[in-house]
Amino acid sequence: MAVTPYTPSYGTDRPSLDAGDWSRDAVQALIVALPERVRELAARLAQTSANASRPPSSDPRQAPPRPKAPLSGRQRGGRKALDRTLMPGI
Repeated sequence: MAVTPYTPSYGTDRPSLDAGDWSRDAVQALIVALPERVRELAARLAQTSANASRPPSSDPRQAPPRPKAPLSGRQRGGRKALDRTLMPGI
């Protein structure tokens, strides 16, 4: 039974080994290319909505919470009501 290595279906630009191509040069080329692929995948895993243009709903559960916006110093709420002094009853 021949062992076939995993070949991703998302692109052919990455080095891979065919079932019959286990030559020393092919294996060394794959080994040399693997650390760069690991770095690329680790960078993709580290992306959150804070450092990439992704919605917060796509953050993993273990992602740190987003920091709250600093307060502006203004009071909350709508416009202040007029301070009406009523005339004494006539």
